[in-house]
Amino acid sequence: MSSGSDSLAGMFGLRPPEGSEQRLDAGAIEAIGKAVLASAGAALGPGAPAAITQAVACVADALETRLSEIAVSAWNKRTEIAKYADLQKYPAGQKRFVQLYEHPVKWRYRPFLEVSVKGVTFTIDIVIDVKLTIDQAVLVIDGGRVMAIEPGKVKADATAKIGAFSLCDPVKKELGELPGSISFGAGIPIKEQVAPAST
Repeated sequence: MSSGSDSLAGMFGLRPPEGSEQRLDAGAIEAIGKAVLASAGAALGPGAPAAITQAVACVADALETRLSEIAVSAWNKRTEIAKYADLQKYPAGQKRFVQLYEHPVKWRYRPFLEVSVKGVTFTIDIVIDVKLTIDQAVLVIDGGRVMAIEPGKVKADATAKIGAFSLCDPVKKELGELPGSISFGAGIPIKEQVAPAST
C-alpha cells in the first residue's frame, strides 16, 4: 500500500479517519454507492450492498496509484531520461542522479469498473484526471531503470469521478514535498526512444 501523501487517495483527501476499517472516506463511499445504484440498482435488488462493497474495493485499489509512479511514467518519454536505457553507455552498477526542473505531468486514468453480483454484471466508468507540476525532482537511475525518486515540490490539479458522480471536490493545491526518497524496488524500466524511419 502506498504512503498516504504519495498516493491518489492521499492527494484527493479520500483517506478515512484514523482507526477506521474502511479504505476510503464516507463521502467517496456514498458517491460509489450512488453510481452503483444508478447503473444497476433495480436489477441488483438485495444484492446492492455486496455490489457497492465490491465497487468500493476496486476504486480503493485504483486510488493506491502513487504520484511518483505517474510522474516517472511521463518522464520516461523524455529524451534526457530515455538515453539511460542504453546499457552500453550507462551500464548497471553505476548510479546516475538526474535532476529535472519544473515540468508539468498530465495523466488520465479511465478504467472500467465491472461488478458482478448474483448473475448481474454491469460496468461503471472511473475517470481520474491529474496534472502534477513537480519542481527539482531527482531520479536515481541504474541499469536502464529508475530505482528511486526524490520528488521535490509538487503542485496538483485533479478531479475524480465514478459514473456521473464526483468522488470528491476538484483538487487544486500545493502538496509541498513528497516523502524524501521513494524506492521502486527492482526499478521501473526506461523505454529507449526509437528514431522515426527515414523515407
